[in-house]
Amino acid sequence: MSLDEAKESDVKKEVEGFGFVIDKSLDEQFEAVNVDFKKGIFGRGYVITLTSDGGGCCS
Repeated sequence: MSLDEAKESDVKKEVEGFGFVIDKSLDEQFEAVNVDFKKGIFGRGYVITLTSDGGGCCS
């Protein structure tokens, strides 16, 4: 994940007022892309989870 400007090979999405840019190939490959901010005893940061049509996921 990085801060970036949209390219021709990207799709723009907006969720709850936040804008996101994702590569078209990833958008087509995965059913859902979830971005969460987590805080814990070991620190804090963003967690990205990708869910495919087959039901599996990776992060």
